[in-house]
Amino acid sequence: MSYPRLALIGKDIAHSRSPEIYRRLISPNILYELIDIKDHANLPPIDLLASTYVGVNITAPWKINYFKYAVEEAKKWSAVNCIRFKNGIPEATNTDATALQEIIPLMKKRHGCNTWVILGDGSMAKVVALILTEMGESFSTHSRKLGDELNQLDLIEKYKTHPKKILVNTCAREFKFENKLDATWVFWDLNYAHKANKEAAQGQPWSYVDGSELLETQAQHAVKFWKL
Repeated sequence: MSYPRLALIGKDIAHSRSPEIYRRLISPNILYELIDIKDHANLPPIDLLASTYVGVNITAPWKINYFKYAVEEAKKWSAVNCIRFKNGIPEATNTDATALQEIIPLMKKRHGCNTWVILGDGSMAKVVALILTEMGESFSTHSRKLGDELNQLDLIEKYKTHPKKILVNTCAREFKFENKLDATWVFWDLNYAHKANKEAAQGQPWSYVDGSELLETQAQHAVKFWKL
């Protein structure tokens, strides 16, 4: 019996839990490879991926590089993280986005928040902003591109009139959160198993939520997209 061959393309992805998750969701016998790409010039061409894999995941910083293969309903996200090959033809979607469409309303319900603050300006920040806009939610964005020093913002003062806030960290894993928050904040880290950020939250009045739910949910969406 043959089993599907899958892969993840990203940069510095040795920590990835994707092989473990997909083996649990599909079969312990699947082949799931980590393709660690440091430079854009070394990204595998789509025809090579099509001839080798049933499905491919894409993570930072390469989500935009395969965007031209996005299916119609995924084009609004401006980046893709999941490719399938239908009779050798690549079709891509963004399962982070569809997973967040499920999870963001749950986060609002669980934490009773009425204000969202996004850290970062990459593809995940854009996805979160678009979903919140479609939901009619109030949000603000802070990023280095906007001239913000993320660990020196006076978030407590700036949002003091808002009773309950969720700070959504969409920054890369290299970013370590060291800012001050009070008990009215929830820090939602879209990174999972981020040791430094978890340690920073210990003993603090604010709540910390890591990205494990997002990781699991987007994987479930990927399996459905691949039809496995």
